[in-house]
Amino acid sequence: MRRALVGLALTTGVVLVTALPAQAAAGPDPVKVMKAQLSAKKGAEVASTTSMSVDGKLMISFKEKGKVQLGKGSDLTFKGDLGPAIYGAMAPEDFYLISALTDTSRVITVGKESYVSGGLVRDALPTGMTWLRFDKPVDSPGAPPIDILATGTLKTLLAGAAPKGGVAKGTISVAKLRSVAPRLRTFATKGNVSWTLQFDAKGLVKRFSATLPSVGGVSIKTETRVSRWGSVTVSPPPGDQVFDADALGESVPIPDPIAEANK
Repeated sequence: MRRALVGLALTTGVVLVTALPAQAAAGPDPVKVMKAQLSAKKGAEVASTTSMSVDGKLMISFKEKGKVQLGKGSDLTFKGDLGPAIYGAMAPEDFYLISALTDTSRVITVGKESYVSGGLVRDALPTGMTWLRFDKPVDSPGAPPIDILATGTLKTLLAGAAPKGGVAKGTISVAKLRSVAPRLRTFATKGNVSWTLQFDAKGLVKRFSATLPSVGGVSIKTETRVSRWGSVTVSPPPGDQVFDADALGESVPIPDPIAEANK
């Protein structure tokens, strides 16, 4: 009997041991993965959509797509669509913005210089010139308010929400996020941003979406999809097609509806 009990105990022990699930290995750290991409000057293709609504009515929707080389620059095409409600809200003196926002534009940024072509600068360019050069980085009006490919932004978001199954989500105050998201620095400091992040098996950002707090009745939603991570090269346009913005003798403002709506 004793031998039988010992045998049963040993058998049961084996069953218990083998029945315990293996502890899942921790997934890649997205922040470390992003830093490695930055160090290697890698990049990806991006496609983002940012929409602004007032009392549930769509005012403006921006689409921006292209490629980003981390630590080097970007080559992005922008186009905006205006909802019917916005025309009634625009003052006559602002109608010039319609073509600037709805005609396709392209912004190439290399280091600390940006080159802009298309509807945003068409009226300012001399005949025969295609690009206007700015001696500072320039965002298109459709640039997402939160740059998820910035290491500081990614680190700040994930500080309070570790990924599970390739997904992380949470909320963060505008006041905290604006310290690492320059485009939010014109935002009111009250309210929270709700966000969701998706990663691939390597820990690389795949999709980011966020809803910003409503300010003055204006609500903003943004989504960025990231694909084809790897080697990316961003180069300035041909020099003979470039005209220096400083040589115009007057400033060329790039519209920023997101900043204007939340002052």
